[in-house]
Amino acid sequence: MSLARVLTGAAGVALAAGAVAMPAQAAAPAPAPAPASDVHTKIIDGRDATDAPWAARQYNAGQEACSATAIAPEWVLTAQHCVKDAGDDISFHVGSLNKNEGEEFKAKPGGVHIHDSVDLALVQVDHPMNVQFAPLGTADDVHNGDTVQTYGWGATCTDQPEANCQATNLKVADVKVTDTACTDYRGGTAVCAERGDGIPAGAITAEGAPLDVWVLGASAGPSARAAGELGLPFVANYHTTPGTVLETAAAYRESFAPSKRIERPRLVVSADVLVAEDDATARHLAEPFAEWVHEIRYGEGAPPYAAPEDAARRPWTDDELEGVADRLENK
Repeated sequence: MSLARVLTGAAGVALAAGAVAMPAQAAAPAPAPAPASDVHTKIIDGRDATDAPWAARQYNAGQEACSATAIAPEWVLTAQHCVKDAGDDISFHVGSLNKNEGEEFKAKPGGVHIHDSVDLALVQVDHPMNVQFAPLGTADDVHNGDTVQTYGWGATCTDQPEANCQATNLKVADVKVTDTACTDYRGGTAVCAERGDGIPAGAITAEGAPLDVWVLGASAGPSARAAGELGLPFVANYHTTPGTVLETAAAYRESFAPSKRIERPRLVVSADVLVAEDDATARHLAEPFAEWVHEIRYGEGAPPYAAPEDAARRPWTDDELEGVADRLENK
């Protein structure tokens, strides 16, 4: 499965169920929802796609990886998490709704380009693609309440490992945009959506289960306000954006209205915590923290946590230190 995108809207923003950003499939504005007779149950509802010439099935080292999008003759839009650790051993099948068909295009050496701070990547392929490309829009092209489509060759099940039930033919489902100011796992702007006639497998809800749903937010924006207005519990994201946590919490409390679920604000603040036998040991173990944060924000995502001795030898520039200063000041 790939990053969800509203292709003629804000290209590359993550699509999520509720307020939890998650990997999904490529998304585009939808026509009227399909009649019930067209809905199938073999891929978390939804239906078979009939027209998506820009769809690209991504393979890493020959293994199914993500659903991606052809946007120019030599360029494919995918997600950072879909190319992480893959190097240049990336290829795409383009030109067919069947993942096993179509023409193969391989990443050029050095052709993988990862966005500095959001879950996006561009891959330059080894020869031009002769297909209709997906248009790129702006954030103003998608709004709360819009019905959009999510496309992909993702999982068709939720009761077993997704690798066991990948769709052979491209699938599509209608979903409803609920928030255009969500964040992806790297802190980038994302679009959240809820189930329509189907949903990507990673977002399926256990209907009837006593789920304790919380809303996560990193700013005093729509997520904090919506949680308050709906009377839902809220998590202020301190562990990635400590500088905005107080205003985020204040926006939630100011907008709170009692609901059947809770009568007063219910707030949790997330934080990274390191525990050791004493303060000196904890400070020593925390030496790699700056490098870890820097790689999440400006590298290829969270790396393995380095040994303190290795972290102490890492040279830092003033610009690099400035880029993680907010996290170090609150360590």
